[in-house]
Amino acid sequence: MKGSVSSRTVANTLLEIAKNRNISITPMKLQKLVYMAHGWYLAITGKELIFDPIEAWQFGPVIRDLYSMTKHYGNQPITSEIEDLFPDIETNKIGYPKIEDPTVKKFLGKIFDAYGEFTAYQLSALTHQKGTPWYDTWNDSERADYPIIQNELIKKHFEKLAKS
Repeated sequence: MKGSVSSRTVANTLLEIAKNRNISITPMKLQKLVYMAHGWYLAITGKELIFDPIEAWQFGPVIRDLYSMTKHYGNQPITSEIEDLFPDIETNKIGYPKIEDPTVKKFLGKIFDAYGEFTAYQLSALTHQKGTPWYDTWNDSERADYPIIQNELIKKHFEKLAKS
């Protein structure tokens, strides 16, 4: 992969994997899966998977752009791909881009193997544990309303998980 991609591109790839496995994904579950994929990618490669900032919201890590594109589903399964109006860095496509790089696609398949059977609430609970990037950012007394969870914090957390 030449560079990081939009969260929509990763989301579309995860939605395709889910569809192929006959598993439905709600917006909340998709948020958490994209976050987990980004975290593991940072830890394993040292590079960003997505270029979108991840914010600490009350209910966990949220990618605002992805949230705005899927919130109309509420807690129901997402039934269509997510449109991306900006050219994807990897493919330079506008529309409904997906990851083309076979190595990254395989990586996302492994993320889905590990987390795809979890419910949105189970994934949310994982991100809310004490010592997670969300927890540390959300509980920082000097925080803004929706502070950005720094990639370095995410990377260190997932590196620690990889060692345990």
